[in-house]
Amino acid sequence: MSYQKTSYSVRSSSSNRVPSGQVSITRTSAVPVRAASIYGGAGGQGSRISTSYQSSVRSSGMGAGMGLASGMGGGLSSSMQVSSSGESGHIMGNEKFAMQNLNDRLASYLETVRNLEQANGTLEIKIREAMEKSGPDFRDYSKYQAILDDLRRKVFDATVDNARLVLQIDNARLAADDFRVKFESEYTIRQSVEADIVGLRKLIDDTNMGRMNLESEIEALKEELIHLKKNHDNDVMELRSQVSQSGVQVDVDAPKGQDLAQIMAEIRSKYEKMALKNQEDLKAWHESQITVVQTEVSQNTEALKGAQIEINDLRRQLQTMEIELESQRSLKLSLEGSLRDTEMRFNMEIEAHNRIILGLESELTQLRGNIQNQTQEYEALLNMKMKLEAEIATYRRLLDGGDFKLQDALEQQKMTKMTKVMTVTQHMVDGKVVSSSTETKNLISTFNSRQFGSGMIYNYQCLESSSGCFITDNMKTTMQNLNNRLENYVEKVKNLERANTKLERQIIEFLQKRGPGTERDYSKYKATIADLKSKIFNMNNGIAGHFIALENAEIEALAFQVKMEYERRMRQAVEADVSGIRKMLDDTNIICLHLESDVESRAEERATLMKYHKAELAELQAQIMQNGVQVEIDAPKGQDLANIMEEMRAKYERIVLKNQEELKSWHESRITEVQEQVTQNTTALKDANSQLSENRRTYQTMDIELQSILSLKDALEASLWDTEMRNNMEIEKYNKIILRLKEELTGISSSTQQQTSKYQILLNIKMNLEAEITEYRRLLGGEPYHKYSSGVEEYKKTIQTQVVTITQTLVDGKVVSESKDVALGGQEVSL
Repeated sequence: MSYQKTSYSVRSSSSNRVPSGQVSITRTSAVPVRAASIYGGAGGQGSRISTSYQSSVRSSGMGAGMGLASGMGGGLSSSMQVSSSGESGHIMGNEKFAMQNLNDRLASYLETVRNLEQANGTLEIKIREAMEKSGPDFRDYSKYQAILDDLRRKVFDATVDNARLVLQIDNARLAADDFRVKFESEYTIRQSVEADIVGLRKLIDDTNMGRMNLESEIEALKEELIHLKKNHDNDVMELRSQVSQSGVQVDVDAPKGQDLAQIMAEIRSKYEKMALKNQEDLKAWHESQITVVQTEVSQNTEALKGAQIEINDLRRQLQTMEIELESQRSLKLSLEGSLRDTEMRFNMEIEAHNRIILGLESELTQLRGNIQNQTQEYEALLNMKMKLEAEIATYRRLLDGGDFKLQDALEQQKMTKMTKVMTVTQHMVDGKVVSSSTETKNLISTFNSRQFGSGMIYNYQCLESSSGCFITDNMKTTMQNLNNRLENYVEKVKNLERANTKLERQIIEFLQKRGPGTERDYSKYKATIADLKSKIFNMNNGIAGHFIALENAEIEALAFQVKMEYERRMRQAVEADVSGIRKMLDDTNIICLHLESDVESRAEERATLMKYHKAELAELQAQIMQNGVQVEIDAPKGQDLANIMEEMRAKYERIVLKNQEELKSWHESRITEVQEQVTQNTTALKDANSQLSENRRTYQTMDIELQSILSLKDALEASLWDTEMRNNMEIEKYNKIILRLKEELTGISSSTQQQTSKYQILLNIKMNLEAEITEYRRLLGGEPYHKYSSGVEEYKKTIQTQVVTITQTLVDGKVVSESKDVALGGQEVSL
């Protein structure tokens, strides 16, 4: 068998970039087959065995996690001629070489059949696994049901809380309106009471003016009485001197007795002195008693005024303390609400961050799984590439003319296995993942594998003689057997190729039905989820606004309540002042009544004195006018004069006693009134002291409560500050974890893209190698070829790396702004 050396070139072009998740499988096969035939000449003088087989196969395949499919075919062409004479068959010089060629072709077909069966089994397994992983045609959205139910529950809870807050706000506004009405009524009552106080003060001023007028009138009457008495005494003395100086002489013929005028004068002077003395004594005693009582009254009044002033000061302090206490209570309640809201908001933010972290971790896990699958597929594709390169090397040696078997080419094959070990370390606190780290190691192991092909080696015998080598009797049968078996194997290869084509078509239809990749499309639920999330966010904002409105309404109601209480206390204080002023007005009216009665008594006394003065003046003037008249006096006896004097004395003593009794009764009445006033002042002073003590105790209690509330407020403020700081630190830590996970996710995504690009490059190289093997098989089938001298051209691929830099600005643990910077970098990879 001879070979003709020719040269040929194979050009292949493939896209440098294949979209991720898109699978393209093409297969073209043209198998013109001419069946093997055997025929012999007449008389068995000569026989010829010829066979021709030509096939070209081109297959390529790629699937995300689906595996690879390839088809192989081969074509060998040989010719063998056997001629014999009528007595013996003469074998040409290449019969032995033809038998070896048939043996080699049979071994190669056996190896091809085995490889196709293995490829078909692998494809069936991968199709079964893909069907099991993908499941039925309809999409399963059950995993989103829990999220949707949770979001609906949150929306319902937020709606209920919103309604409850609106109801509380309405109640607080109603309470504020009620307190406002009460405050206005109390304010109106206080204004009316203050107007009454102004009127009473004006009335008191008028009463004081009337009292002062009465007192001045009494003083004027007293001065007038003194002046009248003095004038009366002067007039009487003048008239008596005129009477004594007149020329009338009266001779009385009577026995000498006591001097009546002297006795009368002595009696009058005695009684007048006695009356004056009694009057002065009574006046001094009265003034001393009045002074003592007035001193006591003034002391009690001063003490009462001091107690009232102190009570008023304590009332003002108590009101200020109550206002401050209420404000501190409201501040404490607001701090407690702020602390509770801060904790709730922190828990919500922590839950959101945990969900983000869980989503990123699940995405990282999925990416790691995809990377592992891609790594396995890459390793399988690399192994196939190495096999294809070994087969190409075998074809090259065959084309170069070497005596080579496929078994020898596959005996020693160097295998490289890459193992990727990924270690994930997670730190958990209270069942929550707070940090995660990933460590990846690549382990490369190289080993030699020995593969054996199967074939049937047929022995034959050759007899040498002087004329050469002749075929034995069973040579023809052996050749026919070899030809039939070769035809059967060719038919089997065709059937396997048709089955492979059918499987590839099924894979293409399945992938077209499933769409790009095996991931389910949940995009139609994203709008619903985003809408629910926006509703929840708006609900939370509305709830926060309702909380603020509720707090404002409660603060307003509390302010009106405090004002109402202050106005009520002011009204009570004003009413107490009104009652005191009314009492003072009653006392002033009583004093005015007494002064009016005193004025009337003084006026009556003045009228009596004027009447007595006029009568005495008239009597003396009549005596003067009757001068020169004989007066006859029938002098009574001395005993009768003594009786008259005794009656006069008794009369003056009765007048003195009467005056004493009147003065005593008047004094007792005045003393009784003053004592009643003293008693009232004492009682009021005791009440004031007891009220003062009670106010002091209340003030001390409120001061203690205020101090406790202040300490509690300080503790709440410190706790709120610590909570905010701790929340900010936790949120910052979560943000760092999220940023680290995003960076890791970005790195894994970039590495996945790089690995996908390398996988695509390797797949293109595999396609080129398969095309080259097909060409080699076509050439080995008998067509002319050109020597492949340059081997597999170097395939260069430019890998673009996309680096995404995310910058976030945090304020109090919250992301307020976010910027993204995308940078592209190129790298040339040669495979």
